[in-house]
Amino acid sequence: MRRSRRARSRNCWIRSSGLLDFDEKQLTIAKYLLASVDARGYLRMPVEEIASDPALNATVEEVQAVVERLRPLGPPGLFAKDLRECLLLQLKAQLKENAPTPSNTSSSIATSRTWR
Repeated sequence: MRRSRRARSRNCWIRSSGLLDFDEKQLTIAKYLLASVDARGYLRMPVEEIASDPALNATVEEVQAVVERLRPLGPPGLFAKDLRECLLLQLKAQLKENAPTPSNTSSSIATSRTWR
């Protein structure tokens, strides 16, 4: 019962996350990756091991590309391989969120300059 609930939840997440534009192979990889995430959001297996599974018939690059497409759909750190990578992904997201935009930068420069 628990497994079927998890599978339903995973399928619901895939549908609601806009993954319908994945081709069939990418969708298969995405489902495999979602099934390979532990309770903390870490991938339980290295990407190389996932790619070597005959059921996927995928390259490491294909699996990594799907990981990169899935990451922005969840909280920062999702699909990390360990705590270090998780924290780096969270920091990267935080820096991106707080990065100045061109309009903010130009207006702050213009207002901070003393004109004679």
